[in-house]
Amino acid sequence: MNIISVPISGISLSFEYKTLFTEVIKQYSLLGANENGRNDVAEIREVNDVNEIKENVKDHTIFLFGDASFTRQAFRTFMTKYPNAGLLRFDTDFAMLSLIKNNTNNQIKPNQIIFAATRAWTREEIDYIRAQMVNHFSMKKLFELGIDEATDTLMETARNFGALYISIDISCLDPAFVKSEKKEPGGLSSRELIYMLQRLKLLKNLKVVDISGFSEEKDEKTIKLAAKIIKELS
Repeated sequence: MNIISVPISGISLSFEYKTLFTEVIKQYSLLGANENGRNDVAEIREVNDVNEIKENVKDHTIFLFGDASFTRQAFRTFMTKYPNAGLLRFDTDFAMLSLIKNNTNNQIKPNQIIFAATRAWTREEIDYIRAQMVNHFSMKKLFELGIDEATDTLMETARNFGALYISIDISCLDPAFVKSEKKEPGGLSSRELIYMLQRLKLLKNLKVVDISGFSEEKDEKTIKLAAKIIKELS
């Protein structure tokens, strides 16, 4: 597995994210086996040039992004490498809708994105989601289904993609568990997200994962949780 930290904000190196990601990697390295008893050795690198992101979109890669917008760049690259690719996005909102709405070449279709753990949106966004029949598992829906059935349904839907890219905005978690750029209450617990990822990891079409949405402020709780997420995906 490859772990690639990209501590860039905008187009410039962010020393805050560099420090944060260094701590995440340190905590990851201190962890033993994951909860399945595996302790795989990862190749860990840092990328400080936006143009290098495309070159590193490869199988068995986990990105730490300082700028959440890099998910768009990485997924577009992912689509050029894998037929019928799909994105599963854990997030508090629909920021990644721009992949579809600003898609002038119609390369990315509405059925290629699944949103999960959302709980903040405008009326215009939710109307668009419904009109385009975008797969959407809000926090309300996740809890109506129950975590087991919701994860089953997510896996059934994601399994249909030729290749799967999972993008985790850390704000999909409740603010009680992490410091993130967004502070919307009512999100997933850390155990719920870890449980879902442990099961999604079993999908044979899963190729790439990214984690973004961090606050630049160092926070031990967030650092340890990010390291734990990476370990459970390894």
